[in-house]
Order: sequence, then structure tokens, then C-alpha cells
Amino acid sequence: MGRDGKIGVSLLVLAVFLCYGSLKLGLGQTNNPGPGFFPFLAGVVIGGLSVLLVTSSLRKSAQHRKQERDSFVTRGASLILGSLLIFGFLVERVGFFFCAFFTIFLMLRANGVKKWSSLLLFSFLTCLAVFLVFNSLLDVRLPLGILRF
Repeated sequence: MGRDGKIGVSLLVLAVFLCYGSLKLGLGQTNNPGPGFFPFLAGVVIGGLSVLLVTSSLRKSAQHRKQERDSFVTRGASLILGSLLIFGFLVERVGFFFCAFFTIFLMLRANGVKKWSSLLLFSFLTCLAVFLVFNSLLDVRLPLGILRF
């Protein structure tokens, strides 16, 4: 069983516990739902989706799983993880804007965006929008770093 199957089994166990706990709270009546009604529905949905995930994982061939894992994990995930680590270490010193720009740029690149103009423009606009929302609307000061002038 591959990674998807293991995640599906874990979610299925979570769904069983969720349904069991919500039954203890009480489902209520059809016209007057109790406090356990919506958690029970969530458990049923999670359980159904996890069963689909497990069966789908079992149907995949071993070669397809290996090829999928190798191509994503080695290149994309490593690049994303590395950029997030760099972001965490440098955000105070260098500043939010430059670190976020670099991180978004690398994440887009890891996800297959190849046009430089798209990479630069989307990274810049995303950083600018987040910076303005946090600084102006939410009044949360993000680290300026080298932009303190």
C-alpha cells in the first residue's frame, strides 16, 4: 500500500472516532438536529472519501506510484521545503517582502510555471497584496528588513 493508502486508512480511523464521538453527543431528530449531527455527517463524508482513497491507491500500479513519488518529492518538494526554511530564517533580517517574493517565486517554479514574466509578476503582485492587506487593513506590521528607509 502506498502513501495515499496509508493516509486513507488514517483518515478512516479518524472518521470512525468522529462518528463514535458524535453519537455520544446525540444526533437529535430530523427536524431538530442535536450537537452531534454535523460532526457525524463530517465523519461519514471523511470515511467515504478515505475509502475511495484507499481503493484508488490499491489500484495504482507500483511503477506509477514510484514514478509519481520520485518526480515530485525529489525536485518540487525539496525546493518548496528549502524555500520555506530560508523564509523562516531570513524574514526578520531581510524583510517580509523580499523573502515572500523569493518563496512564492520558487514555489511557482516548482509547480511548473516556466514563463519568467509570469513568475516575476505574480510573485510581486502577491507579495504586494499580502503586505498591503496586513499593514493597512489588519494593522499587523510585517518585518521590513532592508526596506527600512
